[in-house]
Formats: sequence, C-alpha cells, structure tokens
Amino acid sequence: MQTIIRVEKLAKTFNQHQALHAVDLNIHHGEMVALLGPSGSGKSTLLRHLSGLITGDKSAGSHIELLAAQSSAKAAWPAISAKAAPTPATSSNNSTW
Repeated sequence: MQTIIRVEKLAKTFNQHQALHAVDLNIHHGEMVALLGPSGSGKSTLLRHLSGLITGDKSAGSHIELLAAQSSAKAAWPAISAKAAPTPATSSNNSTW
C-alpha cells in the first residue's frame, strides 16, 4: 500500500516539558487510524503538526511528509481546515457558537 502520511523522529517540547519524543508514524492509503491516550500524552500536538499549525523541535531532525498522490485527499484539506474553526451563529436570536 502507498504511504500517504509519514512522520519520522518528531519531537516537540513546550517550556521544558517534552510533549512528543521521537514519534514515527506511517499511514497508508485506505487505513483508518485512531489516536488514543491519556490527557497530556501528545495526541493534539501530533495533529497540530500534521495540520501545519506548529513545527517540531529543530534539534530533533524531525520530518513530516503528506504525500499528495491522492488528489481527492489533497483537495479536502482546505475544506477540513475551514470546518475546524468555530464560527458564531448568524441568526440574530441565536448567540451561541
């Protein structure tokens, strides 16, 4: 199977707290993946890296590849990121997010 997401040696430190340490991950086309772990284990940090919101520690030599061979997946990224941010309701009588 073709690898569509490859992460090598990913490390991230926040204020001397190591959130990720030498993470390796390969996801192949057609696979379904779930990230499980306790609070503070780095799940959200990994997803932020994959979405490009943050970068890994430079000293770790980390590398992330999002392979664009699947044009439909590549086209879906802007739609996914647009839906990720909450927006206020447009109705004047609904003030919830």
